[in-house]
Order: sequence, then structure tokens, then C-alpha cells
Amino acid sequence: MAGSDRQSGRKRVAAEASVPAKAMVVALGRIGDLVLVTPILRALGGLEPRPEVHVLAGRKNHQVLASHPGIHRLYVYPDGALAKLQLMLQLRRERYDLWIDPKDHHSQTGRLLVRVAGPARSVGYNGNRRGTDTRSGCFTHGIPGHLENGQLHATERALAALAAVGLPAVDRQPWLVPPVEAAQRFTQFRLQNHLTRYAVVNISASKLHRQWDTGHWVELLRSPCLRDLPVVICALPSDRDAAAQLVASRGSTFYYPTQTATDLLAVVHDAMLMLTVDTAMVHIASAFNTPILALYSNIPSQYRKYQPLSRHQRAVMAPGRNAPVSDIPLTMVEQALCALIEEIAAESGLRQQSA
Repeated sequence: MAGSDRQSGRKRVAAEASVPAKAMVVALGRIGDLVLVTPILRALGGLEPRPEVHVLAGRKNHQVLASHPGIHRLYVYPDGALAKLQLMLQLRRERYDLWIDPKDHHSQTGRLLVRVAGPARSVGYNGNRRGTDTRSGCFTHGIPGHLENGQLHATERALAALAAVGLPAVDRQPWLVPPVEAAQRFTQFRLQNHLTRYAVVNISASKLHRQWDTGHWVELLRSPCLRDLPVVICALPSDRDAAAQLVASRGSTFYYPTQTATDLLAVVHDAMLMLTVDTAMVHIASAFNTPILALYSNIPSQYRKYQPLSRHQRAVMAPGRNAPVSDIPLTMVEQALCALIEEIAAESGLRQQSA
């Protein structure tokens, strides 16, 4: 069969089975937003025949999908009117069978993109800005809005886009793969510092109400629970002084200067434990099932949406309604940390006994 005949045959079978031959997943926004839609990539990759999967990401988040095995092509939404126009024309030429925009809220950019691309089927939020009218959109298949999704995790909200077109999806775990170059850089760092087992501590958050006092971090690292465990510190450039303070506060503590977001994947992938405030690092750890202790502001709706998904995890929420992370007392975090480490050690002991 000629190449064109094979391609047309594949498209015909895919259409009959409601499986797209070529699908686009739109994931603009922050790094965490992108990580939380990656279960869609796993679900699409499990279809037969396997679709050609494209992703449209943003300039600030696309790096975490570098070399991702579930993606055939990665587009980056650019700045500048001319560059955006060129991208839209290119997307229209792709002739997608399925367009997936999993955001559960109104997006003018999302609506513009799907109108220009003109896919055969499209999934997205058809509601207005207030979420009160779900008939005002341009997607062929609508998904529930954030007002209806209040009890669901963000990954479950994303997978609702597949359910809207009858495609199966059962695994809500994020799916990430560290790029080879990032893994090699961190392997060299580990060799230089003789790191085998280690914990990762992320002290940075983009919003003030998610930050924890540096002094508390110093005291936590001195906890008997962490006495024999080396620690790798991750921090934004603006928090390098705080990172240096942590490194100086105890032995076997190292600052790893990440160059890009992909470096974070390599650091978290093999960690024994992750300690962090509420940021994208929670979702990166969940992707690798890395045990995690995460600190949250007391906003239950946000916690339900962004809670960790690792098998072993503890979440510590600030006492008092709407209280920021800075209000979390050291004792609460230390107790949760020790309980988590005991849980990890118990499972490790059971594995050794059964070996």
C-alpha cells in the first residue's frame, strides 16, 4: 500500500473507532498547569491506533516537556502579533482530528485558537466568564466548569476533556520524563558530592502567602529525622541568599543551581524525599511518585485542586482560615516529616523482608 493510502486508511479506522489520528493538547499557563494536564498525554498514548500528539505550550512552561516520549511535536505560543499569526496559520494547516483545551474556565485566547485551527472535533469550556452559561462557546464538546469541579483534583478536571469525547482515561498521575542532558548534569553533581540517597528541599514560591520563614527551614533541616540524610536545596535566583543560609546551617547540604525547569525534573526523579511549599514542585514530585511533604495556605478549595498525588505524602495546612504558609508552626511540619519518613522506612523494611 502506498504511503498516502496507508495514511488515509489509518485515518478512516481512527474515525470509526472515535480515536483521533492527530490530536492537539493546549497547555498554556504556568509550569504546574502544564504538568497537571500530562495525564492526557498518557491516555492518548495508550489508544490504538496511537494518535499523533501535538502540544501547544507557553514560553514559561514548555521546557518541562522537552524530549517527552508522549509528544510528536511541541509548539510554543509566542509573543508578538506577527509570530502569533504565523503560528495560527501553521496550526490550521495541521488539520487536527481532535483539539483538546482542558481549562475549566473561560479563555479568549483558547477560543481564538480553536476557531482558527478549525479541527474536526474540539473539547473545551463553553461557558462565559462567570461560568453561568455553558452555551456561549465554540467547542464541539463542552466540559464542566470550575464551579462544578470544586471537589475534583486538577488532573481529574483535565481528564474530563477526554471523557467528553468518549476516550478512556483511568490514570490521573502526571507524566514527566527528565531530558537526558538534564539527567547527565545532575548525575555529575551527585558524583562530585558523593550523593546516593538524598532529600530535595524547595524553599521558593512565586507568591508571598506560600513562602515559609528561612529560619524555620534551617531548624527543620536540623531535625533528628533528617540527621543522616543529605539535602539538595532548590531555589529561585531571588532566594539564593536564603539557600546559602541553609547550606551553611548543617553538613551534607548542597545548593543545586538549576539552569532551566528541566533541571528540576532530574533532581526530583531519584530523590528519597521532597520537602516544598505549594508550587509546581508538588506536581513534579507526584509525576515520579516521589514521597513529598508540602506546605499549604489554609484555602481548602486550592488544596483539593492541587494536593500531592504521590503514594507517600503529607500535607501541612496553615492553622486558621485563609492563613498563609508563614503561619505554619515548625512543630507541625517536623511531626509530619518524621511520620512520613517512618512510613517510607517501614515500606522499605517490608520490601527487604520479602526479597
